[in-house]
Amino acid sequence: MTSSLSPLAPPDEVAARFAEFGHNLPPGQISLDLFESLPDVMFWVKDTESRYVYVNQAFADVLNSSRSQLLGQTDADHYAPELVRVFHKDDQTVMTTGAPISNKTELVTRAVGGIEWHMTTKVPVVDRDGVTIGTAGISRRLAQHDGHPLPAPYRALSQMVDYVHQHVDDNISVEELAAKSGMSVSTLERRFRTTLGTTPKRFIVHAKIAAACERLVNTAMSVNEIAESIGYHEHASFTRTFTRIMHMSPTAYRKHYRLKT
Repeated sequence: MTSSLSPLAPPDEVAARFAEFGHNLPPGQISLDLFESLPDVMFWVKDTESRYVYVNQAFADVLNSSRSQLLGQTDADHYAPELVRVFHKDDQTVMTTGAPISNKTELVTRAVGGIEWHMTTKVPVVDRDGVTIGTAGISRRLAQHDGHPLPAPYRALSQMVDYVHQHVDDNISVEELAAKSGMSVSTLERRFRTTLGTTPKRFIVHAKIAAACERLVNTAMSVNEIAESIGYHEHASFTRTFTRIMHMSPTAYRKHYRLKT
Protein backbone atom coordinates (compact mmCIF):
# COMPACT_ATOMS: atom_id res chain seq x y z
CA MET A 1 0.00 0.00 0.00
CA THR A 2 1.58 3.28 -1.06
CA SER A 3 1.28 6.90 -0.08
CA SER A 4 -1.05 7.35 -3.07
CA LEU A 5 -3.84 6.03 -0.84
CA SER A 6 -4.13 9.27 1.10
CA PRO A 7 -7.89 9.68 1.71
CA LEU A 8 -7.93 13.37 0.89
CA ALA A 9 -7.04 14.36 -2.67
CA PRO A 10 -4.87 17.52 -2.59
CA PRO A 11 -4.69 20.12 -5.38
CA ASP A 12 -2.72 18.97 -8.42
CA GLU A 13 0.35 21.09 -7.71
CA VAL A 14 0.54 19.83 -4.13
CA ALA A 15 0.16 16.23 -5.30
CA ALA A 16 2.92 16.74 -7.86
CA ARG A 17 5.29 18.20 -5.26
CA PHE A 18 4.62 15.34 -2.86
CA ALA A 19 5.06 12.76 -5.64
CA GLU A 20 8.48 14.23 -6.38
CA PHE A 21 9.43 14.15 -2.70
CA GLY A 22 8.02 10.70 -2.05
CA HIS A 23 9.18 8.96 -5.21
CA ASN A 24 11.66 6.75 -3.32
CA LEU A 25 9.71 6.33 -0.09
CA PRO A 26 9.07 2.73 0.96
CA PRO A 27 5.41 1.75 0.38
CA GLY A 28 3.15 2.52 3.31
CA GLN A 29 5.69 4.66 5.21
CA ILE A 30 3.37 7.65 5.63
CA SER A 31 -0.25 6.83 4.90
CA LEU A 32 -1.38 4.29 7.48
CA ASP A 33 0.41 4.83 10.78
CA LEU A 34 -0.73 8.45 11.01
CA PHE A 35 -4.36 7.38 11.21
CA GLU A 36 -3.69 5.45 14.40
CA SER A 37 -2.90 8.74 16.16
CA LEU A 38 -6.33 10.20 15.32
CA PRO A 39 -8.73 8.51 17.76
CA ASP A 40 -11.70 10.62 16.67
CA VAL A 41 -11.28 9.84 12.94
CA MET A 42 -12.40 6.53 11.43
CA PHE A 43 -10.25 5.41 8.49
CA TRP A 44 -10.74 2.39 6.24
CA VAL A 45 -9.81 0.88 2.88
CA LYS A 46 -12.16 -1.47 0.97
CA ASP A 47 -11.70 -3.66 -2.08
CA THR A 48 -14.00 -3.64 -5.12
CA GLU A 49 -16.45 -5.91 -3.26
CA SER A 50 -16.62 -3.38 -0.41
CA ARG A 51 -14.79 -5.74 1.94
CA TYR A 52 -12.56 -4.14 4.57
CA VAL A 53 -8.88 -4.63 3.78
CA TYR A 54 -7.64 -2.06 6.31
CA VAL A 55 -9.25 -0.25 9.25
CA ASN A 56 -7.75 1.88 12.00
CA GLN A 57 -8.43 1.41 15.71
CA ALA A 58 -11.03 4.20 15.80
CA PHE A 59 -13.06 2.35 13.15
CA ALA A 60 -12.83 -0.91 15.10
CA ASP A 61 -13.88 0.87 18.31
CA VAL A 62 -17.06 2.22 16.71
CA LEU A 63 -18.01 -1.30 15.60
CA ASN A 64 -17.02 -2.78 18.98
CA SER A 65 -14.75 -5.26 17.24
CA SER A 66 -11.06 -5.95 16.69
CA ARG A 67 -9.24 -4.81 13.59
CA SER A 68 -8.33 -8.36 12.60
CA GLN A 69 -11.93 -9.56 12.94
CA LEU A 70 -13.15 -6.82 10.60
CA LEU A 71 -10.85 -7.77 7.73
CA GLY A 72 -12.87 -9.35 4.93
CA GLN A 73 -16.17 -8.22 6.40
CA THR A 74 -18.50 -5.61 4.86
CA ASP A 75 -20.84 -2.90 6.11
CA ALA A 76 -23.68 -5.42 5.92
CA ASP A 77 -22.10 -7.33 8.80
CA HIS A 78 -22.52 -4.35 11.12
CA TYR A 79 -25.00 -1.73 9.94
CA ALA A 80 -28.74 -1.54 9.44
CA PRO A 81 -29.86 -2.38 5.87
CA GLU A 82 -30.99 1.13 4.99
CA LEU A 83 -27.54 2.51 5.86
CA VAL A 84 -25.74 -0.32 4.06
CA ARG A 85 -27.54 0.59 0.84
CA VAL A 86 -26.34 4.18 1.12
CA PHE A 87 -22.73 3.20 1.92
CA HIS A 88 -22.59 0.64 -0.91
CA LYS A 89 -24.07 3.07 -3.43
CA ASP A 90 -21.42 5.65 -2.52
CA ASP A 91 -18.65 3.04 -2.88
CA GLN A 92 -19.89 2.10 -6.34
CA THR A 93 -20.23 5.75 -7.40
CA VAL A 94 -16.66 6.55 -6.33
CA MET A 95 -15.25 3.51 -8.15
CA THR A 96 -17.32 4.06 -11.30
CA THR A 97 -16.75 7.80 -11.69
CA GLY A 98 -13.28 8.02 -10.19
CA ALA A 99 -14.44 11.17 -8.37
CA PRO A 100 -14.31 11.54 -4.58
CA ILE A 101 -17.32 12.14 -2.35
CA SER A 102 -16.23 14.93 -0.01
CA ASN A 103 -17.58 15.94 3.40
CA LYS A 104 -20.88 14.10 3.16
CA THR A 105 -22.98 14.25 6.31
CA GLU A 106 -24.48 10.84 7.16
CA LEU A 107 -25.65 8.63 10.00
CA VAL A 108 -23.43 5.98 11.57
CA THR A 109 -24.68 3.48 14.14
CA ARG A 110 -22.48 2.26 16.98
CA ALA A 111 -22.33 -1.44 17.74
CA VAL A 112 -22.83 -0.70 21.45
CA GLY A 113 -25.97 1.29 20.70
CA GLY A 114 -26.90 4.78 19.62
CA ILE A 115 -26.42 6.71 16.42
CA GLU A 116 -24.09 9.51 15.40
CA TRP A 117 -23.88 12.03 12.60
CA HIS A 118 -20.57 11.81 10.75
CA MET A 119 -18.79 13.87 8.10
CA THR A 120 -17.44 11.39 5.56
CA THR A 121 -15.08 11.58 2.60
CA LYS A 122 -14.42 8.69 0.19
CA VAL A 123 -11.90 8.44 -2.66
CA PRO A 124 -11.05 5.76 -5.23
CA VAL A 125 -7.96 3.61 -4.67
CA VAL A 126 -5.99 3.10 -7.90
CA ASP A 127 -3.11 0.70 -8.51
CA ARG A 128 0.13 1.50 -10.40
CA ASP A 129 -1.56 0.64 -13.72
CA GLY A 130 -4.40 3.11 -13.12
CA VAL A 131 -6.96 0.40 -12.38
CA THR A 132 -9.45 1.13 -9.59
CA ILE A 133 -9.07 -1.57 -6.94
CA GLY A 134 -11.28 -0.18 -4.18
CA THR A 135 -12.09 2.84 -2.06
CA ALA A 136 -10.66 4.57 0.99
CA GLY A 137 -12.45 6.86 3.39
CA ILE A 138 -12.40 8.86 6.59
CA SER A 139 -15.30 9.75 8.84
CA ARG A 140 -15.48 12.06 11.87
CA ARG A 141 -18.28 12.48 14.38
CA LEU A 142 -20.24 15.73 14.24
CA ALA A 143 -21.65 17.47 17.28
CA GLN A 144 -22.78 20.94 18.24
CA HIS A 145 -19.88 21.52 20.65
CA ASP A 146 -17.37 18.84 19.65
CA GLY A 147 -15.38 19.04 16.45
CA HIS A 148 -17.21 20.23 13.36
CA PRO A 149 -20.69 21.57 14.15
CA LEU A 150 -23.69 19.78 12.68
CA PRO A 151 -24.77 21.73 9.57
CA ALA A 152 -28.04 23.63 10.07
CA PRO A 153 -30.05 21.73 7.38
CA TYR A 154 -29.46 18.46 9.24
CA ARG A 155 -30.36 19.55 12.77
CA ALA A 156 -34.12 19.13 12.47
CA LEU A 157 -33.75 15.74 10.81
CA SER A 158 -31.26 14.66 13.48
CA GLN A 159 -33.85 15.48 16.12
CA MET A 160 -36.43 13.40 14.27
CA VAL A 161 -34.06 10.44 14.05
CA ASP A 162 -33.39 10.71 17.78
CA TYR A 163 -37.14 10.95 18.44
CA VAL A 164 -37.81 7.76 16.47
CA HIS A 165 -35.19 5.80 18.40
CA GLN A 166 -36.43 7.15 21.72
CA HIS A 167 -40.05 6.19 20.95
CA VAL A 168 -39.69 2.80 19.27
CA ASP A 169 -42.24 1.40 21.73
CA ASP A 170 -44.90 3.82 20.48
CA ASN A 171 -46.96 3.76 17.31
CA ILE A 172 -45.24 6.65 15.54
CA SER A 173 -46.86 7.92 12.36
CA VAL A 174 -45.15 9.86 9.58
CA GLU A 175 -47.73 12.62 10.09
CA GLU A 176 -46.78 12.88 13.77
CA LEU A 177 -43.11 13.01 12.87
CA ALA A 178 -43.71 15.74 10.30
CA ALA A 179 -45.72 17.80 12.78
CA LYS A 180 -42.99 17.56 15.42
CA SER A 181 -40.35 18.59 12.89
CA GLY A 182 -42.36 21.56 11.67
CA MET A 183 -42.24 20.18 8.13
CA SER A 184 -44.90 19.03 5.74
CA VAL A 185 -45.08 15.29 5.11
CA SER A 186 -43.72 15.78 1.60
CA THR A 187 -40.76 17.84 2.87
CA LEU A 188 -39.97 15.26 5.55
CA GLU A 189 -40.14 12.48 2.97
CA ARG A 190 -37.79 14.40 0.69
CA ARG A 191 -35.30 15.10 3.49
CA PHE A 192 -35.19 11.45 4.54
CA ARG A 193 -34.74 10.25 0.95
CA THR A 194 -32.00 12.79 0.24
CA THR A 195 -30.07 12.28 3.47
CA LEU A 196 -30.67 8.62 4.39
CA GLY A 197 -31.80 7.09 1.12
CA THR A 198 -35.00 5.81 2.74
CA THR A 199 -38.48 6.98 3.76
CA PRO A 200 -39.60 8.01 7.26
CA LYS A 201 -41.95 5.02 7.36
CA ARG A 202 -39.19 2.55 6.54
CA PHE A 203 -36.84 4.25 8.98
CA ILE A 204 -39.40 3.85 11.78
CA VAL A 205 -39.77 0.15 10.97
CA HIS A 206 -36.01 -0.37 10.93
CA ALA A 207 -35.63 1.48 14.24
CA LYS A 208 -38.20 -0.87 15.79
CA ILE A 209 -36.42 -3.93 14.43
CA ALA A 210 -33.10 -2.58 15.73
CA ALA A 211 -34.68 -2.31 19.18
CA ALA A 212 -36.02 -5.84 18.83
CA CYS A 213 -32.52 -7.09 17.98
CA GLU A 214 -31.12 -5.52 21.13
CA ARG A 215 -33.86 -7.06 23.28
CA LEU A 216 -33.47 -10.48 21.71
CA VAL A 217 -29.81 -10.56 22.67
CA ASN A 218 -29.79 -8.68 25.97
CA THR A 219 -33.09 -9.53 27.69
CA ALA A 220 -35.03 -12.64 28.71
CA MET A 221 -38.22 -11.35 27.06
CA SER A 222 -40.02 -13.84 24.83
CA VAL A 223 -40.36 -13.12 21.12
CA ASN A 224 -44.05 -12.36 21.66
CA GLU A 225 -43.24 -9.93 24.48
CA ILE A 226 -40.66 -8.16 22.34
CA ALA A 227 -43.09 -7.89 19.44
CA GLU A 228 -45.72 -6.38 21.75
CA SER A 229 -43.18 -4.00 23.29
CA ILE A 230 -42.44 -2.33 19.95
CA GLY A 231 -46.06 -2.13 18.81
CA TYR A 232 -46.58 -5.40 16.91
CA HIS A 233 -49.75 -7.02 18.20
CA GLU A 234 -49.63 -9.88 15.72
CA HIS A 235 -46.74 -12.28 16.17
CA ALA A 236 -46.81 -13.38 12.52
CA SER A 237 -46.57 -9.80 11.27
CA PHE A 238 -43.57 -9.10 13.50
CA THR A 239 -41.81 -12.30 12.40
CA ARG A 240 -42.38 -11.55 8.71
CA THR A 241 -41.06 -8.00 9.06
CA PHE A 242 -38.08 -9.06 11.16
CA THR A 243 -37.13 -11.86 8.76
CA ARG A 244 -37.44 -9.60 5.71
CA ILE A 245 -35.06 -7.06 7.23
CA MET A 246 -32.60 -9.28 9.12
CA HIS A 247 -32.72 -12.28 6.77
CA MET A 248 -33.37 -14.65 9.68
CA SER A 249 -36.20 -15.26 12.13
CA PRO A 250 -36.21 -13.59 15.57
CA THR A 251 -35.52 -16.98 17.18
CA ALA A 252 -32.59 -17.68 14.86
CA TYR A 253 -31.23 -14.17 15.45
CA ARG A 254 -31.37 -14.66 19.23
CA LYS A 255 -29.58 -18.00 19.04
CA HIS A 256 -26.88 -16.77 16.66
CA TYR A 257 -26.00 -13.49 18.36
CA ARG A 258 -26.20 -14.77 21.91
CA LEU A 259 -23.62 -17.38 20.92
CA LYS A 260 -21.56 -14.68 19.19
CA THR A 261 -21.74 -12.45 22.25
